[in-house]
Amino acid sequence: MNKWSISDAFFDRLAFATVLILCGFWSIVLQYKYAFFGYYDWDLAMYNHVMWNLMHGTTVSTVFGTSFLTNHAEYIAILLTPLYWIFPHALTLIHLKIFALFTAAGILYRIARGQLGPAVAFGLMLVYCFYPPNIFMLLYEFHFENLALPFLFSAIYYFFVRRKLFLFTVSILFAALVKENIALLIACFGLYALFQTRESKILWVGLPLLIGGGIFAFSMFFFVPYLRHNLGFMTANAYTSFYQIPALGSNHHFGWAYGAIIRAHLTRLFSAAFFNYFLELDSPLLFLSFLSPDKLFLGLPIFLQHLLSGEPRMRSIFYHYAATSGVYIFCAAVYGLAAIRPRVQDWFYRLIIGLILLMSFLNASLWFHSDRFAARTRWEDHFDPVRWQLVKKIPRDAGVTASFDFLAELSLRKNLYSFHTIWMGGNAFSGQTPQDVVTGSRWALIDFNCVWLREELAKADAAARRSVARRMTRFFEMADWRVEAAADNLVLFRKDGSGTKLVEVLPVPGYRTNQSRVWVREIFSLSGVNFKADPAGRCLELVWDAQKSTDSVYRMSLGFSQNGTVIFNQKKIIGYGVYATNLWQKGERIKEKIWLFIPPEMSPGSYNIVASIYQDNETAPVVLKGLDRNGKPVRGKMIVLGRIHIP
Repeated sequence: MNKWSISDAFFDRLAFATVLILCGFWSIVLQYKYAFFGYYDWDLAMYNHVMWNLMHGTTVSTVFGTSFLTNHAEYIAILLTPLYWIFPHALTLIHLKIFALFTAAGILYRIARGQLGPAVAFGLMLVYCFYPPNIFMLLYEFHFENLALPFLFSAIYYFFVRRKLFLFTVSILFAALVKENIALLIACFGLYALFQTRESKILWVGLPLLIGGGIFAFSMFFFVPYLRHNLGFMTANAYTSFYQIPALGSNHHFGWAYGAIIRAHLTRLFSAAFFNYFLELDSPLLFLSFLSPDKLFLGLPIFLQHLLSGEPRMRSIFYHYAATSGVYIFCAAVYGLAAIRPRVQDWFYRLIIGLILLMSFLNASLWFHSDRFAARTRWEDHFDPVRWQLVKKIPRDAGVTASFDFLAELSLRKNLYSFHTIWMGGNAFSGQTPQDVVTGSRWALIDFNCVWLREELAKADAAARRSVARRMTRFFEMADWRVEAAADNLVLFRKDGSGTKLVEVLPVPGYRTNQSRVWVREIFSLSGVNFKADPAGRCLELVWDAQKSTDSVYRMSLGFSQNGTVIFNQKKIIGYGVYATNLWQKGERIKEKIWLFIPPEMSPGSYNIVASIYQDNETAPVVLKGLDRNGKPVRGKMIVLGRIHIP
């Protein structure tokens, strides 16, 4: 052996060490994300709540509003219950996802090592570890589907490399229990074996078809429909996009309107999204997977699921879906490389390997410097310490309604509800009503600046915005919600508590205001400003008079100014979502309270409390005019509401 050569054992140890280091790195990153409320969708909270309820003997989750098995046949959750009983925390699921991905990477190394040698196998393993669909999957929430990755790679390893029937069967059994679409992938092994020469061929064909096909058929045609029918659901919620065509104007099942459904699927197959999907998946590997189409056949169900779906997210690398496709892309690329290796000269083969590494590096660099990646990794803000303080005020056994970014941290309890159920008018899974949410909740922790609520209001027309506002108003009218603690847009309510009301309509003759009057486009005016101490914190009390009705949701940017420079500002809906401006009636007087948040980096001193007002989604503030609290004329885009001293 040449003294400069590197042994195979060295690459084995290097691959193992790399997997361990990356597991540790991502563990730190995603714990950091959790600590700073980076899980602001609801998937992690849903599945953590599912696990908590399974630990307590039920498949029903109040976040779902029903049994989680009415959505997907994720039987693996039941098998994970003993582990979750030892480590009952949302981070348990996150660490399972990390472990699954990098275990899959290690098995990929073993598959490629036998075909291409350890050095090339290690390079491909690195490409897989930094493969953008896998990185975005890690940064996204949690889905059980990602736990199938090591089982799928293990099945491929024991099917093609080792041909160990027992270990293959164990792998496909666990994979099929992860989710119904994974079970269909398992059945493809049986179809593949049908055209191979193997010992015990009947078992290699029959076991995958029986396990994968059986679990898929049982789940999709009997068990899940049975659960959904008993609960009054008429469709298989997870796959409605395959048989519902919006252009038809109503929901049609697959047996109806065959022509429209086929045309829609053909349109998707030959659309730009189709080619873009494979470009994002396969370009880092120079499309070598197409040199091994038989390995791609094993992933045909997942490719068709994504390409034929009417759900754009399934054809995107930014969620959890594409990671499953990556198993077959990499497997086919390994065997594609193995196929051309003996047919080309060594220098050309090395050139291909170098180009794969270069293209993968450039592809990953482009994505990791993209706005998408920045949005997925922007978690920390000024309010995180306050968020934890508010979360810790809620008793562990109390029912809670919360905005998305609080759900994961509050999911270890029996009754948990998402606030979006309120402003959307019901739960999409179960039809759960706002009245159900009120009944099951004693506390509510709401971020009125929630990104999902902002986006809903931004895309809605005037009628839809009014409907959203009415639903939120109705929720707060159903019970006597009182403010326990607050900071800016973050408000903790307690049902029948001793705190104050957040927003209320006042009797006009019976409530005196100061003499200030600042007009907002002759529609409403700010007629009272009071700065007072409150048990929940430093409170600014604003009184508004409505002169006209409006279809617009007005927002206010509130901040602190010193020497003409605004130090910090935060936008909020006037009237919060409790009673927004598009619901105000002519002649009403509305009082709202704002609990000021003082950013920790603000230096001691005196500051003006300043405000600007915006209409709907306009970026330019409204020109205000009138008199301030000192009787001085106001005409401009910013007004001074008061003064505060920070010691």
